[in-house]
Amino acid sequence: MVLMVVIVLTVLFLSYANGANDNFKGVATLYGSRQLSYKPAIGLAAATTFAGSLCALFLSQGLIRAFSGKGLVPDAVVANPAFMISVGLGAALTVFAAARMGMPISTTHALVGGLAGAGVVLSPSGVKIAPLAGVFLVPLLVSPIIASVLCAAAYPVLSFLRKKAGLTESTCVCVGEKALPVQISPSGEMTAALNGMTITVDDASVCRRQYVGDVLGLSVVRLAAAVHLFLGGAVSFARGLNDTPKICALLLVATAVSPGYGFFAVALAMALGGILGARRIAHTMSDRITDMNLGQGMTAAATTAAMVILASRWGMPVSTTHVSCGSLFGLGAVTRKARWGMIRTIVGAWISTLPVAAALAAGAALILTAAPPALAAENVAPRIVDASAWTLLLQKYVSQNGLVAYSSWKKNDTDVQKLEAYLQAMSRVQAETLSRPDAIAHYLNLYNASMVKLVLDHHPVSSVKKIGGFGGPWKMKFIQAEDRLISLDDIEHGTLRKKYKEPRIHFALVCASTSCPPIRAEAYEGDRIDTQLADQERTFMTDPGRNLWRVEMSGVFSKEERLALGLSSIFKWFGEDFGGEAGVVRRVRPFLDPAARALLDQSRYDVDYLDYDWSLNGK
Repeated sequence: MVLMVVIVLTVLFLSYANGANDNFKGVATLYGSRQLSYKPAIGLAAATTFAGSLCALFLSQGLIRAFSGKGLVPDAVVANPAFMISVGLGAALTVFAAARMGMPISTTHALVGGLAGAGVVLSPSGVKIAPLAGVFLVPLLVSPIIASVLCAAAYPVLSFLRKKAGLTESTCVCVGEKALPVQISPSGEMTAALNGMTITVDDASVCRRQYVGDVLGLSVVRLAAAVHLFLGGAVSFARGLNDTPKICALLLVATAVSPGYGFFAVALAMALGGILGARRIAHTMSDRITDMNLGQGMTAAATTAAMVILASRWGMPVSTTHVSCGSLFGLGAVTRKARWGMIRTIVGAWISTLPVAAALAAGAALILTAAPPALAAENVAPRIVDASAWTLLLQKYVSQNGLVAYSSWKKNDTDVQKLEAYLQAMSRVQAETLSRPDAIAHYLNLYNASMVKLVLDHHPVSSVKKIGGFGGPWKMKFIQAEDRLISLDDIEHGTLRKKYKEPRIHFALVCASTSCPPIRAEAYEGDRIDTQLADQERTFMTDPGRNLWRVEMSGVFSKEERLALGLSSIFKWFGEDFGGEAGVVRRVRPFLDPAARALLDQSRYDVDYLDYDWSLNGK
């Protein structure tokens, strides 16, 4: 309970820091071109970011998985609350400090740094470099370059089209304290005869280049301002869509709250952080990178909105900061108004974000591993057990054709103890908290590892049916699952078949017999379960020792070709899971050759079920 509270508070702190550093980036061009003053701009940013955050629950699920840490470190480390707390603290402290200094850095980069730093400390096998570089760093590094190039290329084109459309610019000249002879019209306009030019007296903040002309009878200034407002809101909406699931991943992987409440809490904290802490970032983004007018601000905003929305939809971890700043960098370069000193400072802050966040996360992880028992991660039931030990045992004792070297395994006390330790860790998993893919993988591993342990305990034995008396081993309550004992039947029939209704489990559950599916020489993993089950199905279906078919000539008076299907008895026993005999036949069809498939499509086939060989699948 204590750890869950700490995780929630850490995520809310990160969300607040994210809002302070990132919320204004969507409306920076509105404020920079002085289409809006500060308060309306941050109000628009807060409202549209909040809306994007809520929509992310339905549209950006890919980013939740990307930022859960899966693929970078073992699943057991991801399930460790200390890992999530360390990642969140490393990122939050980095982003909050940058916001206080007015440096627009990337929360995405800070999270990647946090994942790496916490992973180095808490993962025995360290962090996998290939996913870190390919999935995270490459999109983060490339996105500002793409944004700069797109914006730099788009602005000259749009400027050319504006001129071709007959839309011109006018310059508003502000007069300060110097007195000039003027005339005041009934409408209040002040004019002076200076070569026919109108001099407007106003605050300096509104003295910008404006566009003159009409489009479809509408004032181009009003039309452009409306489009710019829409784009600013779209960028903020896209930022909420992109950043919220990355932060929520810390909550959801730890199952601290339900997804709906988690997204709402993160959205609210982000909005609050923007309202209370974004002013310094606003000054940097709007005034210290480049000057811009209405059209230039619109170009940068459109570039940012398009890139971030598309990245969110495709689950690509781009940074809103890098994209929005990259657009401004490209704009400043093409208009020759870029302030390169500030740009170099911002890029320097970007470069330091990941190592700073990694160092802070690593420090937090070291502190948490030395925490008192009340906070120790070991006292919390793991969500997922690191299955690498099970995989190593399988690779050592399972042959290429799925036979198990039980004799050699039993002689190695160390490896027997490793199997027992793995099952003991599995017994503490709160399976009801797992996602569907993780749960299926968990129960398949639990079943197969328990069956292997049962055979080792009774080895030498010629058949698994000789274990457990009349009912065999399947009804024996020998598997520890949290605070109760369960049987192999409880796993297969009471859970996997009844709850998850995934027929392909029959190609993965191994009953330690020759006719059973070959045991896979690796553990099942939630993020690869679909691929693994498809591979198991293909292996099982194409093994002539388990399923076979041939074309025969049949008939008494007139001979005709018919397909004789000799299928595993598994399809007879569990045919209902596949949709009856018709469903079984449909399942077989993709694995037949064209001639056999043609006979099947013409309903010229006969089905028979092979005798089941219960001899031990040993070697």
